[in-house]
Amino acid sequence: MSSHIFVDRRKELADLEKFYEMSKKGIYSGLILYGWRKVGKSTLIDFFLSNKPGFRINCAWISDPETFCRIIIDELRKLLNDVELVKELKLLLREERNPMMLLRKTFEILNEASDYLKNKVIVALDEFHKFIDKMSLRIARETNKRKDIVYNDILWMLKDIMEKKKVVAPSLSNG
Repeated sequence: MSSHIFVDRRKELADLEKFYEMSKKGIYSGLILYGWRKVGKSTLIDFFLSNKPGFRINCAWISDPETFCRIIIDELRKLLNDVELVKELKLLLREERNPMMLLRKTFEILNEASDYLKNKVIVALDEFHKFIDKMSLRIARETNKRKDIVYNDILWMLKDIMEKKKVVAPSLSNG
């Protein structure tokens, strides 16, 4: 849990709890939590995650699918105690040469983690807007495609993954 002071966020925390319960029933699978910088979005998510299966990733510095995959491997190792999914992800990291497919398969394995735990895994992507921007630029360079096309492809891919409603993915962005 975060060492930050948690003040006047009980309503928002209760709203996240309701959202999570509804997501377990298949009603929701993602939400975007946004607001001004330094108002406590990350701390709110940390409190929310304190007793649930999941993790928060600061995506501001991640600019390629390989790094994202490695972070997911580390987080899943902590969450699942090094099961087949982690081994599958390690193999994928070594063998997949298409960066877009590596990104997609990494997200798909997060869905499988929910199946393994028999509970919805929460993956909070902090600075999500920066993540998408950097990722699309990197993949566009590597695949000789236009950035705007890759950007849209990533968003559609995430929509496809989220529609399976197995992972809850709060995304945090600055307003």
